[in-house]
Parts: sequence; C-alpha cells; structure tokens
Amino acid sequence: MQTMATEIARILMRIQKHFAPTVHVLVPQMLFAYMVSSVAREVSSPSEVNKALFRNGVWSGTIAMTRMAKPEDLSALWPRRFDPGKLAGFVKVFGEGAWYIFAGHLPRLNAKPVADGVLWITIEEGEGKEAFYSIEVPEGVNVFYFLAGAYEGATQTAFRMLGEEERWISMWRPLPGGRGIHGFYALREIGAERIVEAAINADRDFFSTVSWEDSSRFAEELLGVKFPALSR
Repeated sequence: MQTMATEIARILMRIQKHFAPTVHVLVPQMLFAYMVSSVAREVSSPSEVNKALFRNGVWSGTIAMTRMAKPEDLSALWPRRFDPGKLAGFVKVFGEGAWYIFAGHLPRLNAKPVADGVLWITIEEGEGKEAFYSIEVPEGVNVFYFLAGAYEGATQTAFRMLGEEERWISMWRPLPGGRGIHGFYALREIGAERIVEAAINADRDFFSTVSWEDSSRFAEELLGVKFPALSR
C-alpha cells in the first residue's frame, strides 16, 4: 500500500505537466489582480465583491479538480463511511496537493470531527510565503473568498466524480482574522440544520457573507448539484 507522501508526489508530478508554464508567481498574480479589480468595478460593496470572488472560485475549483484527479485516484483514498481518520487522509492528499500546485507551498492542515457526521478542516498558508493571491485589494475585500469558493467547487466536484454527491456536502469560507480557509465535509443524512449548527459552533460568522443559500445557488448553477434547503 502506497504511503500518503507517495500519493501526493504521484499526483503532483502528473499535474506538473499541465501547469509548469505558469509556475512563476508573477503571471498568476497579475491575472488574479485583474480579475479582482474587474469584479470590484462591477459591484458596489466589499461584501458583494467577496461573494462574487467566491462564485468565481467555485467555478475555478470545479475546472481544476477535473484536471487534477482521475476518479480512480479519488476512489483509492475515499472511505465509504464516516471515518474521520480516513477522511482526514483524503483531505490531506488532495487539499494539501491543490494548495501546493496553485500557491507554491504546502499549507498547515488540521482536520477533526466536530459532530457526528461532520469533519471540520482548517487550512492555513505558510508564513511569509508568496502566492498568486498575494495582492493589494480594496479595504474590506478578502481574497480568501476566492480560495474558499475554489475548495468548495473542487470538493463538490470530487464528490460527483466519486458518485457521492447525494450523500456528502462540503462548504468552505475564509478563516476569521487569519490567512487561510476552513470548512467541512458532512453527511447529508444528518440534516441541513445540524450541519449549519456545527458550522456556526466552529465559526459564528461562517455564513455571514456567503450564506447557505448562496452556496446552494452557486452549486446548482455551476455544478448542477442541489443542496438540501434549510427549514424555516
């Protein structure tokens, strides 16, 4: 059985063939800065800019996952039941691998169960590391909304590739006051309200800018995936 490090190395070597021309950080930074400035010109408030960045991230993450991994690679590590240890291993391979490919460094990743059927994941960038998202932005704009959206889109796409999109749900948001993102893998069967409760217990402002309904709408528009509705 291959070690996790071997799995990461194998995936990274395969992806490198597609992304080697854009490894230097300057060109991705320029393109990302242009995208952020374009969004900022189109909407009226930092909150709406952040929401638009998140939506763009969902789309980008979806495309990236279809290029990054094959279904057989995902299946080799994916547990078919809620097993926090094995889920954390899955997140480590693909979560750290994606960050390394696009940001150029390995992040600090932590995963732990916070409720029955909910795994909470935190991904923090390495200190002093330059990345494509390291740009100047208007006050109130948070570039990590783009990264959170990218991880949300990538994860939901992975679930679809695994044939698990009707069993699992994943949402991501920026870390409060920090440089990184956090989010969850959750079993749909426990119910939307319990998932929301677990997320708010971990971060009371998790849904303050991008709501559950926003994530649901973006998933349906961009991925064709429907999230369960919250009861009112």
